[in-house]
Amino acid sequence: MQYLNTQQFSSYVSEKKKLGDAFLLFVTDDFKRLTEYQFIGARAMVFVLKGTMEIFINGKEYVLSENNYSDILDGMLFRFGEISADAEAYCVFTTKSFMLEALQGVIPG
Repeated sequence: MQYLNTQQFSSYVSEKKKLGDAFLLFVTDDFKRLTEYQFIGARAMVFVLKGTMEIFINGKEYVLSENNYSDILDGMLFRFGEISADAEAYCVFTTKSFMLEALQGVIPG
């Protein structure tokens, strides 16, 4: 299984779905192309609106179903597994530096 970081897999996303190499949006069809890769060094926020989707975080399997969310921190190793035919899912990949810059000056509430 091949390992990819944010910059490497930014080539999998159309220009309309990214801001440089630091913020990438994946949609349901994109996940099917990513099951053979493992990711590390990226923050991933996964939203499943319907259907089911498997994700593996640090080797442990999780199944996300309708209206589930997972926030995967940049130090974790993860990969995507099976996704149901009726699934609608989204994932935002970003970097720690992008998040820190985006949140600069924001006071936690």
